[in-house]
This record gives sequence, C-alpha cells and structure tokens, in this order.
Amino acid sequence: MNRLLLAVCALTVLAVGTLTLSVVVLRPPRVNYLASGLLAFMVVAQSAVTVVAVRRTPRSWLRLALSVGGALLVAVGTTILHETLFSAHFEGYALVVGTLMVVQGVLTIVHSSRGDGRRALMRRV
Repeated sequence: MNRLLLAVCALTVLAVGTLTLSVVVLRPPRVNYLASGLLAFMVVAQSAVTVVAVRRTPRSWLRLALSVGGALLVAVGTTILHETLFSAHFEGYALVVGTLMVVQGVLTIVHSSRGDGRRALMRRV
C-alpha cells in the first residue's frame, strides 16, 4: 500500500502542478488566483508530509496531522467532483484532479490509522 500511496501522491502533485501552471500561463478571466494557489500549496504540502510519513515511522502528532490533511483532501476533492459533475460546463481535468485528491485522502487516512497499534500487537506476540 505504501507504493500505491506514493504513486498517487506523485500523480496528484503532477496534476495539480500542471493545472496551476496552465492557470498562470493562460490567465483565464474567472479564476480566483488566491484560492487556486492555496489549493496547490495544500496538495503539495500534504503530499510532502505523506511521503515523509511513509518513509519513516510517524509520531502520533504526525499521524493526526496526516488524518486531518487526508480528510481535507477528501472534502475538497469531493467538492471539486460535485461541482464538475453537476455544472453546465464539464471540465475533465477537474474530474481527474478531484478523483486523485479523494483517492489520496482516503489512502492517507488508512495509512495514518495503521499506526503503533499494529506494531505494539506484533511486539507482544
């Protein structure tokens, strides 16, 4: 599952980075640049923290931060998916980004919830 989570993190950062770059280059008139930049920062920061947590054994505060960040990714990704699917203008790239954010959020929550409880059980056996 660690490799899958790392791959999804990389794909999400790549997709959000491509979308952010296209917004900066094309400068569409109805885009909220502040919200777009904050969203890109949130995704990159969450992905970076997730990669660190996958590579090392995370402490309890980091697992909590991962869970909260994963829940935020699920919430934002679900919002993007809802707006895309029920909008008059279908945006395929938003569908991809929203789906990746939901998948990354769910995998991050699952990974962070597999914390010390399992390791403590294995030490007792």
